[in-house]
Amino acid sequence: MGLLFALQVDGRKSRSDTLVLASTKRRFAMGAGLLFGAGALAVMVLAASPLFKVFWEEGQWFDRALTLFFYGSIALYPCVAFFSWFFEERVTLTFTKSSGIDLEKHQRFLGIRWGHQRAHLDSLDSLEMTNHRDSLNEAARRAERLGRTDRYGTKGHWILKTSDGFEIERRAKKEDLEFLLFQIQEFRQKLSS
Repeated sequence: MGLLFALQVDGRKSRSDTLVLASTKRRFAMGAGLLFGAGALAVMVLAASPLFKVFWEEGQWFDRALTLFFYGSIALYPCVAFFSWFFEERVTLTFTKSSGIDLEKHQRFLGIRWGHQRAHLDSLDSLEMTNHRDSLNEAARRAERLGRTDRYGTKGHWILKTSDGFEIERRAKKEDLEFLLFQIQEFRQKLSS
């Protein structure tokens, strides 16, 4: 979920030997935007409700499906907003005395944890950034097709992971992952000194 809710250092939950990376609070702005979109869509559907009533009562299957789509969208927007408000992703890096690192990753929604993973690193040198080039976004595809650059076009997603495949974070921009890696290395240096 790093592409939607980026991981950042959580200073409140980090301890002297443990660095906690948690999803940012930007998810609240996303939820509020979704609620605003639901309100705008609800106003439009309310204005067109006489037409949707005719679609439902006199229309065929396509007209009813169109009516269900719009009413379903109004119900779906708040559900997605609710999910974005109460979703959390967390990666915990615990630095051991033998200069190893214990990694733990999980997602949580309303206190229910899933996707729990654990790994152990011998050193920070085991962390690597790779580019998953199969994940071109639409702006990059359009830029390739038209033969020009697009500032929103990403050429794949950058992944910060261990050498054995444990993914810590995904981002569209390499600079974001470099900064996250710098913060991890800086925390390790402070712990060493």
